[in-house]
Amino acid sequence: MRLSHLWLAALLGLASATASAIDSRLTYQGSLEESGLPAEGDFAFRFELQDEQGAAVAPALELDSVPVSGGVFTVELDFGPGAFLGDDRFLRIELRPSGSAEPYTAMDPPTRITPTPYAQTALGAHIAASVAPDGVDSAAILDGSVGAGDIDPAQVQRRIGGSCSQNSFLRAVGEDGAPTCAPSGWSASGSELTTLHNVGIGTFSPQTPLHVNGYARVSRLSAGTGASPAYPLDTTTAHVATRIGVGTPPHSTYAIDAAGAVRLQNDVRINGVLNPNNPLTIGNDTAVEGTLQSGGRGLVKGPGAAMQRMFRAQVTLGANLPAGGSVDSLDFTFPSGLFSAPPIVMMGQLVSATGGNGARLEFVPFNTRASATQFRVFNHSGISVDITATYEFIAIGPE
Repeated sequence: MRLSHLWLAALLGLASATASAIDSRLTYQGSLEESGLPAEGDFAFRFELQDEQGAAVAPALELDSVPVSGGVFTVELDFGPGAFLGDDRFLRIELRPSGSAEPYTAMDPPTRITPTPYAQTALGAHIAASVAPDGVDSAAILDGSVGAGDIDPAQVQRRIGGSCSQNSFLRAVGEDGAPTCAPSGWSASGSELTTLHNVGIGTFSPQTPLHVNGYARVSRLSAGTGASPAYPLDTTTAHVATRIGVGTPPHSTYAIDAAGAVRLQNDVRINGVLNPNNPLTIGNDTAVEGTLQSGGRGLVKGPGAAMQRMFRAQVTLGANLPAGGSVDSLDFTFPSGLFSAPPIVMMGQLVSATGGNGARLEFVPFNTRASATQFRVFNHSGISVDITATYEFIAIGPE
């Protein structure tokens, strides 16, 4: 069996204009004779790429069924992109009938692979594949080798040839590098940033100097121009230059105007109380038009009515009560000047009691004046009782 090499086309380094990957395939065509006649049928081929010393430089390729017609066959081989790096290469070919288990017959000597003219031009192209990103700096580019005609102004921007003034911003850069600036509306001075325009957070159309569309978390809020506020929301004169509206436009009279329910989770001071120790501590008289709820009790004041004061205390009565009888207490004196007229006195809850043995008793205020009141206890049972009881009461009257 004799093998004649018709030609070998090595398609190496022929990258297209679209920068696709280099094609590492090559096409080999040969002529095979058997007993002096052109071979016919299918044959199994084994191709091994070797260097000058006969050492393999890539894994061997085995093709089990290659058709041979008129003694001519054509195969496409791919030893990988690293097989051809500019050094001499030789192709060792072995073959046997397709489907045979007998050993391959070597076609010696190995065939030297010669490059095509285009492949010779691309001989050094593998060097570029080893250049790392940013590995080419200005020192590697010949001065004057890149001209204006090589630069697309739509892709490469010239160096900016100017700057914007303070409190303005850069809007665009022309092809000649000239900047286009516009006023920002903000003024920066040291650590301060100010603007005369409305500022919107969560909105593109702010309606107030600071318009927050959503939740806002503030550790301390001052509504005026005074010093740092002493409380999370300080409405003293030093800190309120404008009014605050919650769910409604600010009212011209009130520092804070809320259109809905207001929830305060910490102690609140009103009118000069520096250290509030109750949920609501008021340092002066309070006018209420409507109902003021406090611990389940109500204080009512109608429009135009006089200011009402409320006094809360306890009274203790001790007596031996005959069946069906009653006993009067001594005067309970109100604080001086508390009421200008007799208040309304209402009995509250029983605080404590001893004795009584299940008797039905009734405590009633009577003989109430602006300065004092008395209490009377009735025994509505049919037995005499010896009792000591403490009751809570509330007095409401004009100041």
